[in-house]
Amino acid sequence: MKFDMQQPSVWLKRSSAAMAIELRRNWRSSIGYDLHTHAEYSIGLVDEGQALYQSGQQQCFIKVGDLITIDAALVHACNPSAEPWSYRMVFVEAPYLNTLLQSSQTLSFAHPYQNSPKLHNLFNALFTSVVEDETAFIIESQLIDLCGALWRRHEPTVQMIEPAGLRRVRNLLHEQADQEFHLQELSAVAGLTPYQLVRHFKKTYGLPPHAFQLDRRIQQAKPLLRQGAHLSEVAQTLGFADQAHFQRHFKRRLALTPKTYQQHFMRI
Repeated sequence: MKFDMQQPSVWLKRSSAAMAIELRRNWRSSIGYDLHTHAEYSIGLVDEGQALYQSGQQQCFIKVGDLITIDAALVHACNPSAEPWSYRMVFVEAPYLNTLLQSSQTLSFAHPYQNSPKLHNLFNALFTSVVEDETAFIIESQLIDLCGALWRRHEPTVQMIEPAGLRRVRNLLHEQADQEFHLQELSAVAGLTPYQLVRHFKKTYGLPPHAFQLDRRIQQAKPLLRQGAHLSEVAQTLGFADQAHFQRHFKRRLALTPKTYQQHFMRI
């Protein structure tokens, strides 16, 4: 598909599960911006080309792979160089993010831009989850994970993380993997803030809570598939939104579709 090089191809999406999060994708844009602000926190990834990025009083060139961060209400502008550029943005309403992180302090990103595979993966995971209309539990957990790597020493004050609280959440997700949970609900079970729960659960068990639950669901799906259960039945039984949702997560973890997996055990 060809696009007019003088006009950006713009795509916007509001999360259906976390309405305070909005996505933007600009493809092959050569349009410039005046200095401006957003009421939201902004996180973006350069997919093609380069641009002059002004963040407050700082100016720098950003290129493919750079992840830019913009504090709420910060004066900024990004203008492409000689060639058009492509980028994706995640905008998060400030009151929502402050409430999610239960932070009474002014949040601030540590750097105007960074470039690392870890940040790319965290950003892409969040962006993809919003595109695919994942649950608020997944989206909010991924948002916390990304922000935890970007904030300027944002770590809510806590005397000690109680291991028993993390174990309670782990046991709940393990025993009731098919149930729909909310991050705030699990935080109350653990006696922690959502931020603390996501960060410390991952440190303790290797996966954040939402990924731990999905992993458990896939484990439970395998014997059902081997027994010949229909894919839609498995998806419903294990709490997936629909069959497509189940197939997507199964393939991401086993590198083959649930149907292909099942066929290896159903041959006559």
